[in-house]
Amino acid sequence: MYLSKFTFIFENNSGYYPEHKVIFNSLNRQFHLLPRKYADALHNRDYEVLERIRIFLLENNYVYTNGNEEKQREEQVRDLYYKEIKKAGMRFYIMTTKECNLRCSYCFQENFSLQSERQYIKYEMIDEAVKIVQNKIFEESEYTGLPVVYLYGGEPFLTTKEARGILKYGTNKARMFGIPLGAVTNGTNTVQYLKSFKGVNKGIFTITLDGTRLYNDKRKKDQDGNGTFDRIVECIQQCLDNAFPIILKIIVDKDNIENMPEFAGWMDTKGWLDSEADKFRIQLSENLQDEIKIAKQYRESGIKGAVKGSRNHLDVLRELKKLAKNHESFNKMFHPECYGIDNLYYHGKVDPPKMTGCPAGTLLWVFGPDGKLYSCLNDACNLDYPVGEYYPEYKLYKERQAWWKNRSVDNNSVCTDCKYKYTCAGGCATHLEGSDIFSCKPVEEIMQLGMDVYLPKIIKRKFYKKL
Repeated sequence: MYLSKFTFIFENNSGYYPEHKVIFNSLNRQFHLLPRKYADALHNRDYEVLERIRIFLLENNYVYTNGNEEKQREEQVRDLYYKEIKKAGMRFYIMTTKECNLRCSYCFQENFSLQSERQYIKYEMIDEAVKIVQNKIFEESEYTGLPVVYLYGGEPFLTTKEARGILKYGTNKARMFGIPLGAVTNGTNTVQYLKSFKGVNKGIFTITLDGTRLYNDKRKKDQDGNGTFDRIVECIQQCLDNAFPIILKIIVDKDNIENMPEFAGWMDTKGWLDSEADKFRIQLSENLQDEIKIAKQYRESGIKGAVKGSRNHLDVLRELKKLAKNHESFNKMFHPECYGIDNLYYHGKVDPPKMTGCPAGTLLWVFGPDGKLYSCLNDACNLDYPVGEYYPEYKLYKERQAWWKNRSVDNNSVCTDCKYKYTCAGGCATHLEGSDIFSCKPVEEIMQLGMDVYLPKIIKRKFYKKL
């Protein structure tokens, strides 16, 4: 009997079935509650005890008769992944400007040298971007799903004459060609542009709000130092009232974490937390400042291979988990991303194994206002990181683009033999571009936290199997 290296054993802290633990296999998408004596035997490789449930373990691929069987299974899963991923739709972001009307305390773009002098995208650039969405990249990539375009910045909904013209031109193009159009916006000026989307196939609007008025307005000020809470709230409410799907992004760190229960209670009184998931979803995000600084230090040091990534996000999640125990509204809101454990709660099944940790440079492209193509939102307009040009002519920088396209768990020495490779999938590569560094997060600890948060809800929904 050979124990799959992708079989994980988690503590069951749900309050249900205390005589069971959780077993999980990321390669074969399996999840069961298993009696503790067998879970412990699995951990200790006590195959004499496990002989009693041998058929169950083999049928669910928690174990194999030998290691070669698992390698063959990996090949099958890998082939299926690359076949299925071609059905995905690409995401294109049109960066209308690198200018922003806010001065957020944690803005990651201040870490980059935004060298481009051009402030606004040209109409001709939008024309070329639309052509590429319809033809070039879409055909060359072989991805057959429906592409979606998002307006991005800086801030796409500025109130200048140039910004108004670009928005009108862009929404007309989306309407003309039936392209789904969403936006990433700070929400302060968005309300006055919503009518421009009439007749447009609406994509998701991602809007950031970081707490109640007191906390948000300390972090998200306009250029004159004024708070932004009321304008952002009006934007979110207007979007919900007019059927714009919303992702509410909350940047959580040590400066606002204590405000989350009060913030959740306030949102609950607004009725937002009772919205359907496809209309309103909350995304708890980490502050990227520390991650960017750590990545920069690693790049400059010349280190290669696996390095420890920031644990700040795990620390924040642990604090949020404590808060959720004692605050009903926040518990209702607290749905962290935990390497697919959250997917068990939402859909009742384990995420498919992943070969890459991010769609950047493959399924995701950014059109900069400088005529350059970028692989990731965090790198847009940073002239150290373009992967091509789209204006005045289309041209890919093959070597740079290949680095993104080829970075997968299959072709590097760090990930190949790692037991977390189908959950972490190599992690975020944005700030490590061109290097042989892999910033490794505490994957199993985050997954255990996910089990602690979601397992009671999974059991209540009957999305589980028990031996």
